[in-house]
Amino acid sequence: MLRLFNMLRLWRLRRVSVFFSRLEKDRNYNYFWVRCAKLICVTLFAVHCAGSFYYRIAAKYHCNTPFPAW
Repeated sequence: MLRLFNMLRLWRLRRVSVFFSRLEKDRNYNYFWVRCAKLICVTLFAVHCAGSFYYRIAAKYHCNTPFPAW
């Protein structure tokens, strides 16, 4: 049940999306650089999620036998 509540923390990402939408419409900021910053943030988040997922898999299914020597 606690994990379900932890997943609700992802709801905060909606505020980030609203923030970038507001910056894209603001004429004081260059649209190109706002889009580049958004792309970098989305890419970093995706890499972080993938890394966390692979770490979870490795931590749960660890193997005690050593790797064979080639």
